[in-house]
Amino acid sequence: MAYRYQRKQKKKNEDPYKYVARLLKYRLRSEKEIRDRLSQRYSSDVVEEVISKLKKKNIIDDKRFAYMYAKDHLQIYRHGPKLIKSKLKALGVGEEALEEGIQMAWSEFDLEAFIRELVNKKRDLREIKNFLYKRGFDLSILDNIDIEIDRR
Repeated sequence: MAYRYQRKQKKKNEDPYKYVARLLKYRLRSEKEIRDRLSQRYSSDVVEEVISKLKKKNIIDDKRFAYMYAKDHLQIYRHGPKLIKSKLKALGVGEEALEEGIQMAWSEFDLEAFIRELVNKKRDLREIKNFLYKRGFDLSILDNIDIEIDRR
């Protein structure tokens, strides 16, 4: 019996560079993510060779990955630096690259507009603080913002 839609077979002898290109087509990845995925298919010698070549060509860059990840999560998902930091650690990004990436993304983030948006949606200070805390923001950021909040 012939199936109309057959599952694609994993390419056993696929070139590792093509495999990495396919992985990076969807989103940037950390060095650890790529290393883990490559080690599932290829020997450790091949993995190390591929990783070193990709690093030389700046295709793998954990600082850039951390910056892009932090920027997306700040602007799109409204996650705070603490939450982003824990997620990046889980993805295997080094401490230095992680801190630098978050700092660069945080410097571009419009915090006042974000707080104004929150104030328009949530009138109670307790609600705002609770929201910020759950999203991984430091609550001291409210002290630096001059916005009228109903202090109930």
